[in-house]
Amino acid sequence: MNLLVLIHNKFNDIEYTTTLSIINSAKLFNKIVHYNKDAIIAEGQSFVSKVQTQNQELNLDDFDAIFIPGGAGAKELRNDKKALSIIRYFKDNNKYIFAICDAPNVLYENNIFNDETIYSSYPLRDNFKFGKNRNENIVNTFQKIVTGRSPEAALYFGIEIVRLLKGNEYANEFQKYLKGRFN
Repeated sequence: MNLLVLIHNKFNDIEYTTTLSIINSAKLFNKIVHYNKDAIIAEGQSFVSKVQTQNQELNLDDFDAIFIPGGAGAKELRNDKKALSIIRYFKDNNKYIFAICDAPNVLYENNIFNDETIYSSYPLRDNFKFGKNRNENIVNTFQKIVTGRSPEAALYFGIEIVRLLKGNEYANEFQKYLKGRFN
């Protein structure tokens, strides 16, 4: 399996590094590609992480899943028509979508998620129009979509991705490993 990571400047470092650490430790993907239409060196909002992205034309059929970290980078995502069309392609082709923090809000705003989609997201201002099935859970799985509420959710978000892709038994064993319990 191959993973596409959409990165925008000022992504949330905790969400990005925790999720990718779990994904890599669980050996979920053969290939991981970081993409931004401008091929930037994106910097996390806490200035902990820098990620070199590429902007070469992608064959989206080569990817099984997409990961979209949130944070302040979601503001750029809101205006990135290319990135939104890539995410829409994943949704329309029944591929895995992993979005955390403000990213699920962006997907709802852009009709990639609809009112049937059960999701968690960062609780924005009071007048923000959330989907009918948006909730305060730390993590949600709906069909092939995993969403997380906030940076705090990153560990559980990563484990839920493991659970979705590898099953409960593998995820439970992986959690034992994370807790340092080997029996």
